[in-house]
Amino acid sequence: MQEKAFINILIAEDNQVSREMMAKILSSRGFNILHAADGNEAIASIKENPVDLAIVDINMAPMGGFEFVRYLVVNGYDIPVV
Repeated sequence: MQEKAFINILIAEDNQVSREMMAKILSSRGFNILHAADGNEAIASIKENPVDLAIVDINMAPMGGFEFVRYLVVNGYDIPVV
């Protein structure tokens, strides 16, 4: 029997309630959730964990979603971003 592969989804959202709601829905469907409150935390997360998909808020401080995506592109990460 083949083991089920875990899908890691990074949720980068500065609103804790929104982040936890998304995480609850996705984790109930079997996804592994990584949390980040801003772009800097998101970068730290992708450096430490394999990420299959990133759900990213555009307006976060001190680093927002656009800056995070720019970091991904410049550094050669191939992670789909929503």
